[in-house]
Amino acid sequence: MAVKGAREKKGLIMYQQPPKKNNNNGFIILGIIAGIVALILILPNFMNKSTTTTTATTYDDSYATPSVASQSHTTFYKNTATPYVAVNNNPWGYDFDNTGNLIYDEIPGNFCDYFKCASDFWSNNRNGYIVECMDGQYSRTGGYANVCEGHGGKKNTLYWH
Repeated sequence: MAVKGAREKKGLIMYQQPPKKNNNNGFIILGIIAGIVALILILPNFMNKSTTTTTATTYDDSYATPSVASQSHTTFYKNTATPYVAVNNNPWGYDFDNTGNLIYDEIPGNFCDYFKCASDFWSNNRNGYIVECMDGQYSRTGGYANVCEGHGGKKNTLYWH
């Protein structure tokens, strides 16, 4: 009687096991599960991104027309790119973020084109740092006891970065 998988060799009956299958199914399933877990952990980080919009307060500065004679000083300033929101969209990036530097001198000649300057802004006796007064005008009296005198007091300090 013949047995399946048996073969006869010189009077001996030998049993041969069927060839083993290459069983990589376990690794494939494990890889799929790991991929799904990774997606579950990573995907929420991409889906919950939020954007923040910052707006700057603007002022009507159409009346700020400084005369050429009042700007008789040499202008040196740094015009650097800044991640901060510039007040009145000024090209120098000046803002109210107190992580910057006080603005004492090297004030651009067209500063008052972007900011409502007090009438004595360019006066030689004004050598403090630039501040915004309560009435919305800008003065160079920062650091003095009479800061924004006649303008309702100090509202903000202007900085450059």
